[in-house]
Amino acid sequence: QRWPDVAFANVFGQTETLGAYTTLGPDDHRDPRRIGSVGRPLPGVDVRVVDPSTGADLTEDEVGELWVRTEQAVGGAVRAGGWFRTGDLGRRDADGYLYPAGRMSETINRGGEKFGPAEVADAVRTHPAVAEVAVAGVPDEEMGERVGVLVVPADGNAAPTLDELREHCRGRLAPYKLPEVLAVVDALPHDELGKLRRRVLVEVIAARAIADGARRDRG
Repeated sequence: QRWPDVAFANVFGQTETLGAYTTLGPDDHRDPRRIGSVGRPLPGVDVRVVDPSTGADLTEDEVGELWVRTEQAVGGAVRAGGWFRTGDLGRRDADGYLYPAGRMSETINRGGEKFGPAEVADAVRTHPAVAEVAVAGVPDEEMGERVGVLVVPADGNAAPTLDELREHCRGRLAPYKLPEVLAVVDALPHDELGKLRRRVLVEVIAARAIADGARRDRG
């Protein structure tokens, strides 16, 4: 709105695809339906959304692993037929736009229910008192992992409580995806490239879980 004559383009890819394989053009950046999208495949690129366990193609808006077929793909993960398993999770809408949902290595496994942290983060981020959020699975003896949330409060706001976040996310998330451990920080742990330091993220949330458990044990 401030710069109506400035156009943005977002591209998405990885080292093994030698650069981008999708793009979100300037007009799409002004379309609220495309928030969170990385666009559609570039010419000459095919993308599938696949159940990583079965290799079956998923329907629109189902989250699965992104498989890419492009002459630029390299590395040992290229399968028969030229498909490259990216290790990225994502979904595709009815118009063919792709929406990343995190890395498979970051998948939360809560009692056998597997899902990416991105959809939890997207729901938490809609709370008005939340400026930034990061989500990770934290080890748990009973469930395998619990849904952990690291929150930076918005300026001038008190941090929401765990109960407030859970209530806010009801209707936005399935019950098993609701936040279970909350840690509040002044800033998210990013490295020098601006990427989240996943190990530190898990350690901070896990420490919060241990502290909460100790309080429960004391009654």
